[in-house]
Amino acid sequence: MSIKYQDPLCEMAFADWFYENYGLSQGGRAQSIAKAAWEFAASVSRAQPKEEMQPVAWSDMKVAFDVEDDDALWSARDAGKLVLPKGWNLIETDGSGARWVAIFRVEHAPTIEEGARVRSAIDAALAAKDKP
Repeated sequence: MSIKYQDPLCEMAFADWFYENYGLSQGGRAQSIAKAAWEFAASVSRAQPKEEMQPVAWSDMKVAFDVEDDDALWSARDAGKLVLPKGWNLIETDGSGARWVAIFRVEHAPTIEEGARVRSAIDAALAAKDKP
């Protein structure tokens, strides 16, 4: 079960990390604890002053989003219709369990706003698949 948060950047990754690292089952009390922890982290993040993008210390950053149709996403990217924030690149899709994820390489520390823009770009690309 995937917990849906208002922040699409972490809608799946945070819950999965929490469950994996704390050994709790996905549901009930564990779900409530994960949601409360994420809401606290998000409120602290919003309270921080905005900064210019800084160089990062790590060598690679990947961010994943749920995606229902990976073929439509790749088609949108190939057609130039998947508009991403600067420094974001779609690098792969992967079927993991019962869901597909789109994996992006990010060249800097991503912001929540960028994550929301990427989620919107994915949704627009998937919505456009049925239109001529």
